[in-house]
Amino acid sequence: MSKAEEDSWYAHLVSIGLVIQGPLTSVGLTGGSVGYGKTRVKKNRFVEFDCTKNIINNVESAKVIFDKIVISTWRNPDSDLTSRAKINQLSVDLIESDDPLENRNAPRKGDISFLDNQTRQFQSTLVGLKVLKRHGIEYAVKIRSDQTLDLEKLKTCFEGFIKSKSKFFVPYLRSDIPTIIPDFYLGGSLVDLQSLSYMLSSPHYRFHRNVHRDIFWKAMLFAERSSAELNPFQVIFEGNDYDMDTSKFVQRHLASIFYPASKGLYESLIWRGEAVTYRHENLCFEGEVLTTSLNDNTQHSTQDFGLITRNVAGTKSVLLFSYILFFWRVKDYVRKCRIFLSYLINRKDFKV
Repeated sequence: MSKAEEDSWYAHLVSIGLVIQGPLTSVGLTGGSVGYGKTRVKKNRFVEFDCTKNIINNVESAKVIFDKIVISTWRNPDSDLTSRAKINQLSVDLIESDDPLENRNAPRKGDISFLDNQTRQFQSTLVGLKVLKRHGIEYAVKIRSDQTLDLEKLKTCFEGFIKSKSKFFVPYLRSDIPTIIPDFYLGGSLVDLQSLSYMLSSPHYRFHRNVHRDIFWKAMLFAERSSAELNPFQVIFEGNDYDMDTSKFVQRHLASIFYPASKGLYESLIWRGEAVTYRHENLCFEGEVLTTSLNDNTQHSTQDFGLITRNVAGTKSVLLFSYILFFWRVKDYVRKCRIFLSYLINRKDFKV
């Protein structure tokens, strides 16, 4: 048996489960507005999307592809009872957890409120993975309730990931900013994905306020000898600025940690009723050579600093600008120190 045949045989031998996680009604951007950034778009671009049909279609397609399917959502007294009844008839595991954000106020950006959906996303993923574990599943992929995609392509790409021996299956990588990992779909061995979801579900232990960067840095903890190589201060203070040691660390471990799925799978993605149209020139997919330009990012300022300067640079008072910038910097420093202390206290609890 050739090496390729042996790898293919092994990929088909392992059990693969699917977690469909998310709300029954999803609010936010659509596939047509991916890349705009939800804190910078106007409210009229947001939609309220009924995920029922998506979930049903995904389950019907996945039944003949995956070994076990779990739908993981949270209780919402305002959700449509008819939709819930339809999903209950699918004959798959439906887990409704308590909403971890039920009593939490949402932060505001302009006239739009945003809940901490990172906690929701990965707590519901974690619940689904626990069900798969009870059924003896070895590998798992999680997708979102508000999206549909070609599940046969997903399974084929994921089998390629299993053969690669990488740690995590992701939609794509970006050569210009490799520290951003999209969360449309994520996969890995059940043990690794469970550990990563556990770290990402914490509302306190964050390397970065942006979920895509937080996914990246926490996944990088799975790199061999990362505890000795990775400086936690550099991770927590990361914006778009990196020192040379961090750049070398990322470039050394990027390929062994992340396996990008195919371009065809990404192009099949429908999010909240619209096809994903985001096509950045620096996206890297399965089979493509990733050439990172991480060192070039050292010339850029952090995103938060850019927002501050755009908001106050128009003032004629240089002194006022200096005060605002100083107090913002102090506040940001205190926040990051708090995160670092939380990291030190909680790190022993994370199964990495």
